[in-house]
Amino acid sequence: MALSKNPDLILMDVEMPRMSGVEACRTLRQNAATKHTPIILLTMRSEEGAVKAGIDSGCSEYMFKPVNEEKLIAVLKKYLK
Repeated sequence: MALSKNPDLILMDVEMPRMSGVEACRTLRQNAATKHTPIILLTMRSEEGAVKAGIDSGCSEYMFKPVNEEKLIAVLKKYLK
C-alpha cells in the first residue's frame, strides 16, 4: 500500500498478521520510493531485544502502547511539519 499511495508518514503496529512491522519496515527501507518516508512503529513489546529489533529495522520512531496521545501528536508534528 505504501508503494502505491506514497504516504508522507507510515504509522504501523509491530504485530501484524502477514508480516511483522519490523519486517515491513526493513522492506520499505530497501525501496527507493519509501527509503526516507518516516516510519513510526507502535508496540506493546518493550523488552530490550524487541526495541533493538525495531530500531535496527530503520524505523524513525518506536513507540509503546498504550500510546500517550500528546507524545504521538508531538512525533507526528516532528515528521509532518
